[in-house]
Order: sequence, then C-alpha cells, then structure tokens
Amino acid sequence: MSEAGLVVLPPSGLWTKQVVPTGRPRVRCGQPLPPYLVHAGEVRPCEPDPPGAPLGLGDLLTAEPAAQTVPFGPGDRLVLYTDGFIEARDRLGRFPDLAARIHAHAGRPLAAMVAALRRDLLHHVRGDLDDDAALVALERLR
Repeated sequence: MSEAGLVVLPPSGLWTKQVVPTGRPRVRCGQPLPPYLVHAGEVRPCEPDPPGAPLGLGDLLTAEPAAQTVPFGPGDRLVLYTDGFIEARDRLGRFPDLAARIHAHAGRPLAAMVAALRRDLLHHVRGDLDDDAALVALERLR
C-alpha cells in the first residue's frame, strides 16, 4: 500500500501531513498552531495530544511527539495557516476569530473560501497587515 505525503512550510513552523489508504491523515505538529478540520460544516482544531514543541525547540522534549490520526473523508477540508492569520489586530486591538470565519465560508467552493478568508483578514485590519499571513486549504475530493 502506498502513502501520499504533503509537507507545508509556513514561515513560523512545519506541518507534515500524510494521507494513508484509509483516508485518515496523520498530522505531526511542529508549531503551536493547530490546523482546522472542516467536516460536514463543522470546524474544529486538530490539536496534538501532547502538543509538540515550537520549531527549533524539539530538543527540550523528553520524547518524540507521536503522529495522530484524524478522520478525513470525502468533502472534508484541512486549513493550515501562519500566525499572521490569528494575531492580526484591528484598530481596537482585537484578534480575528479564524475558526468563526472558516465556519462562515465553509459552504463555498474551496478557492472561494480561501479568497473570502483573505478578504476577511484584510477587512479586519483595514488593509494594514503588520505581519506575513499565509493560509493553505486542502480538500479531499473522493
């Protein structure tokens, strides 16, 4: 049996995702930002248990974090992002609620969802981002 793998390198960390033949991705977390899983319109963070160390601080762990398997069926989405998407403050100092924004746009086609999340972020900061912000969304088609 073969495995397909994907590595995403956002500026603040490293995610490794493998989709195994059962359709369940294994997620290893190398940064404190959990990806969001969108399933049947519901949005939930895929938080590792126990959490891994931030990138570059793995030597502080006493054991290698174990990869976790999460359900990932047809139509499910996995949203990965950098800290710029959750730490961008508006003029009153408030952070955006990325999970709520993902939920608001979850029914759209994938590209439209990503474009809407970008627009929401720029609207939140009134077009003035102080940090880089990257977001990648993956969808299982079958």
